[in-house]
Amino acid sequence: MNKISEYAKELIDTPFHHQGRLKNVGIDCFGVLIYVLNKLGKHELVKLDEIDYERTPKKNSLPRKLDIMLKRKPDNTIEEGNVLCFTIKKNPQHLAIVTDIGMVHAYQTRGKVVEHSLGNRWLKRLYAVYEIEDVS
Repeated sequence: MNKISEYAKELIDTPFHHQGRLKNVGIDCFGVLIYVLNKLGKHELVKLDEIDYERTPKKNSLPRKLDIMLKRKPDNTIEEGNVLCFTIKKNPQHLAIVTDIGMVHAYQTRGKVVEHSLGNRWLKRLYAVYEIEDVS
């Protein structure tokens, strides 16, 4: 297991909370990324965090933000520790972090952060794959 997925797994069972950023209190999918970046010491990226977004982000606002913060993988190959951006209702608006068994994400439907396999249901929604650069 790599550091990125290990840190993401620390959040499992944290309640879902829109715009949340706190382990065991409340977090959303972007908050999971911010938590991991903090744990990695990527404070210059954490400073780019904003919590003034709507529950359903404006069209392509999430990928635009990710393109500033992370490196997009042009071939969409998926490896442990990658950040996945998914479309929901035809709009890229959800994130997950790839783990050794699938993905970790703050899943509003389940009301908490969960880990599960990365099945066809999610792969069909895949919009882009990102990596966090310079992680040892």
